[in-house]
Order: sequence, then C-alpha cells, then structure tokens
Amino acid sequence: GKSIMMSFKKFATRKTLITRHKAVKQLLYTSYIRHKEYHMRRRNQKKYLDLETFDKTQLVDYEMIDKVTLWMLRAILKCGGHKEFLDKNSYFSSDDIAYFLDIGKYVEMDSDNFKRADVLNTLKSNLAKLEKRKRFTSSKILTKNIKQLSKLMKLNSYEEQILEFNILQKQYEILSDATDLIGNDLNTNQAKKTMSTILNIPIAEVSNAFATTSKFSKSIILVIEKKTYCLNNKLEFLSDAFVDNMMNLDEDISVMIEDSVKECGKATLSLKDFEHKKEDVEILSSYLENAISSKKKGVNILLYGLPGTGKTELVKTLAKTLHVKLFEVSYANLEDEAIDGKERLKAYKTAQALLANQDTLLMYDEAEDIFESSGGGLFSPPKRQSDKAWINRVLETNTISTIWITNNIYSIDNAIVRRFDMSIEMPIPSKTKRVEIIKKSSEGILDVKSIELLATNENIAPALVSSASKVVSSVKTSDKTKAFTQIINNTLKAQGYKGILESKPLVLPGNYNAELINTTMDLDELTIGIK
Repeated sequence: GKSIMMSFKKFATRKTLITRHKAVKQLLYTSYIRHKEYHMRRRNQKKYLDLETFDKTQLVDYEMIDKVTLWMLRAILKCGGHKEFLDKNSYFSSDDIAYFLDIGKYVEMDSDNFKRADVLNTLKSNLAKLEKRKRFTSSKILTKNIKQLSKLMKLNSYEEQILEFNILQKQYEILSDATDLIGNDLNTNQAKKTMSTILNIPIAEVSNAFATTSKFSKSIILVIEKKTYCLNNKLEFLSDAFVDNMMNLDEDISVMIEDSVKECGKATLSLKDFEHKKEDVEILSSYLENAISSKKKGVNILLYGLPGTGKTELVKTLAKTLHVKLFEVSYANLEDEAIDGKERLKAYKTAQALLANQDTLLMYDEAEDIFESSGGGLFSPPKRQSDKAWINRVLETNTISTIWITNNIYSIDNAIVRRFDMSIEMPIPSKTKRVEIIKKSSEGILDVKSIELLATNENIAPALVSSASKVVSSVKTSDKTKAFTQIINNTLKAQGYKGILESKPLVLPGNYNAELINTTMDLDELTIGIK
C-alpha cells in the first residue's frame, strides 16, 4: 500500500511540474507576442507621430498647455495613473500622452534600451518644475464666463477651479485620457480625492462643493454621478451645449443656458385684454410685484385652462407690465428635440440658481410632464411619497417667482394644487373680448366682417392669429383676407377643429320681424348682454 502511494505522489508531483512548465511557456509566448505587437504598433505610429512633427496645439489650446500638463502629471504620478500608462515591461498605453508630456523619445526607443524608472524620473522632474510655478495662463473666454457665473452663484475660488478643470476635461480628450488611466470604476469618494489631488485643493473643499446643499447641487450645473465610472464620466454637467458655450461664447450668461432656459418674446397684448379675468389679474399682478421687489421665496402660481385661452400671453403681459425679464424652461433644445421632464427639472433648478439676482419671472409651460398624478408621472403620489415631498420643497424654496402652466388641471394631485399661492383658470374669452383680441393681433390685415367671423370660433387663439398675421404680412397676394382665413383654417383642421368657413352664422328669414315678438324685455339690450 505504501509503495503504491509513494508512486502516486511522485506521479502527481511530476504532473504538476509539467503543468507549471507548460503554463510558464505559455506565459513567455504570450509576452513575446505582446512585445512583438507593441513594437509593430509603435513602428506604424511613427508614420504620423514623432518628436519633430508632434504639435501639442492640435490637442490643447496654446495658453492651456502648461496647466493641462500639470494636471496630467499629477493624475499619472500622484493618483496611480502610471501603473496603466507604463507597465512593468515599459509598454506605453498611450503614445499621444507620452509625446504630449515630452517623453516621446522613449516611444521611439526599443523598450530594451531604457528602464521604466528612467521614464518615471523624467516625469517627476517635469512635474517638480511645474509645481514651482505660481501662475498659469488660461482661456480668456472660459475665465470670463466662469467669473460671470461665479458672480451670479457666489462661487468660491475652489469651486471655480473645479468648474474649470471639469469643463476642460470634457473639452480636451488628451486630459480625459490621462484621468482615465486612474481607473474606470471610481466611486464618489475616490472621485473627490482624485480631484483634490489633481487640483491641489483640500478634500474638504471638494466635498463641500458637491454636498447636497451646495451651489453645484442646487443648480445642477455640475453633479457627481452615483454609479462608478472613470473621472470624466463621473462628473455630469447641465448639458453638452453648456460646456461648449462656456468655452466658446463671449456672451451674457443667459445665452450659455438658452438650450435649457431661454428669454421669452415680448407680449403683444395688455392687461386690458384680460378684463374677463380682471379681479384675478389685478391680485396676481400686485402680488408678483411685491414678491419680485422683496425677493420673496416660494412664490408659485398655477394657470390652467384649455389650449389657446391666453395663459402664456397673460404671463408675457404680466412681465411687460412689471418691467421684468421673463424666462421660460424649455421643452425643446436648440435642435428642436423634445426635452423630457427630468431634463426640464434640471433646467428649472439651474435657472433658479443663475437668475436669482435679477428682476426675473420664470414660466414653466406644460407642467403636467412632472405633476401628473395618474399614468406614472414623475410626481405620482402612489409611486413614491418622497416625490411629493420633493415637489413640496421646490414650491416652498424657489428663489424666483414661477408661473406654472397646464392644459390639464386634473392631471395634478390635489395635495400639490394646494401648495400653489394662487390657482387661476383661464376660460375662453367672450365673443366681444375675442373680437378685440383678434383685431389687435391681426395688425390691421382683417376687415370688420372677417374679424366678426373669426370671433365666432372659440378655438382660435391669439397666438394663432399673430402667426397668421406674420405670414400674410410678408407674402404678395391681392386678397390678404382670403390668405389669412386659409392659414387659420389649415391650423384649425390640423388641431382637429372645424374651419371657420364651416361655421356658418345663423341667417334669419327676410320676412322675420323682431317687433312682432310679444315680450316685456328690450331685445336689443338682451342681444348686447349675450355678446
């Protein structure tokens, strides 16, 4: 039994040695293939990458080169990026980064002719020189825009640095490639520590910049994603357009965010055109005037009613009357692509943060996309009680007076409706009032008879009349009234309504005489009252 067992052990040991030998051979072969492929790739890259022709300004703007180089070196040497950038066999993961960091000579050498330590020592020496620098140049436009943003949001110097670094990380691929070397699965704490090291600012200041009550978080200008990503993807801005605008537009800050929030056009009506809601409008106007002048927080008004009843135009008219700017939370971006409820809420929070120091009124049209209480809206009470709590906080703490507009009041939960300071229904104006509005909106194109005919249709909104006027006034036609009517009819039919020519007025018989009616009331006065 013992001899059999000893023989088995010798066999097992020999088999293990053979297996290990095969593994070592496979490892050596794999290393040889990798080495061969690496040098093949390097030889191919030499065709377009070399020390003499490599131009850093193709990757980074000239004035930003030194600052970006400093950040890249810190990412590689102080955040562990060197492990991925240059492995133990002296293979570079990115020749572009090597050339940019002035170690391109090692790329062009055979890896057997230099030591990994030589490369790292050169990088450390370059970093030490840059660390001694006290001033670095930056993009003039970006610096100006950050200062403009800082003044509005009252950012501190650390927040300005964080903002600049992350904008440039989105702008310059070479910089994001360098930070990617740190790792692709950074959690939130690791991301904060990395920014602290790269920017050489206290970790506590980075944490404060991204706290839930911070200016970044409240405005959604820049937030840290909760999932694990590389550093560049871990940080998310309001929009790609915002980043591009900050780098390239020398404009007012309102232009930087117009993809999300834009200034509304001027009103075409006056408060007299809303006399059918005179009492409500007088109270609302006075309340908003006081709220804006005193910077009162938590002012929210709800306007509801059928499409075309003048809700949007009333808000524009109020802004004109109060001499304040009116901004609207966009429901489509500059490419005319629809923005969903989540993105619109981000835009809303940004507007509240950036426009708070101005005499401003904010309008949120089509508010049902976040208030719907049935069909799974974002703030549907049955879905999540915390959603209702969130919207309650929004309606209590907003710094800019906001008017929310909806065509469907029944989509909003009653508990949320109660949170608004005022809820005003906008009904269809009387025919007499519609005549006045159409007359003003048509800009003298229509005669009295045509205006009367249009006013018989309750579905014709002032905006529709204004649009038709804009078209007709710029086309050559001998019969502008006919062209105007055609445009109106086409839009009405597209909305599912009957055209105005299909709504024929009642014509009494020629032998009809109202004087023969036996009544004690004056029929002429009755007719005027009905109108």
